[in-house]
Amino acid sequence: MKVLAVTKTLSRGGSATGARNTILALQNAGAEVVVLDGDSARSEAAVSFARLAERVYERALHGSYVHCLRLGPALFNLEELCERHRPDIVQLFDLSGNTISFDQLSRLAAPVVQRLSDFWPYNGPDHYAESYPERRSAQRWLLERTIYSGQARPDLLIAPSHWLADRLSVGPTKVIRNAVTPVAGIKSRTGHSTPVRFGFISNPVHDPRKGL
Repeated sequence: MKVLAVTKTLSRGGSATGARNTILALQNAGAEVVVLDGDSARSEAAVSFARLAERVYERALHGSYVHCLRLGPALFNLEELCERHRPDIVQLFDLSGNTISFDQLSRLAAPVVQRLSDFWPYNGPDHYAESYPERRSAQRWLLERTIYSGQARPDLLIAPSHWLADRLSVGPTKVIRNAVTPVAGIKSRTGHSTPVRFGFISNPVHDPRKGL
């Protein structure tokens, strides 16, 4: 099986960790994975300038968790990539920063799956909006007209938790827990009667978007 994996980044944030672990799990299962990392991709000067202008506008007027504007072509052309690599499955991860053009999804021959780390863009322009905004706003208007109209989306969305899946405004969605890279040298214990205690570390631990 050949998988085309597309993501904004493989080096920054929790979504990048989820993407790397998923890719590793696919490879360990025997899949041939073609990885496209937006951070490593070379783009024309005009496209780079458009990405910079988009982000300056978004952060200045709407905040760091909002992506709502596209001024130029997307970083990757999915139709051309699928024609070149002929994948059996297209696996998407974080697509913010105009990594792809969503309207191309309906024209791909291969099924499309996306692993989500937050709600963007399916609950609107804010990455952590737990429902689609009912009130019309400039950022919602821009998102629907320049990035994501809602007409084309992946065939299946993968959420790492029921908390995220239950709050998505679209479907179909399947919950698959995060793939975790095993730590070398740790051996399992059998016959131990003491209860196992688990700890959770987050910054901040009481942030409601962590779903705790």
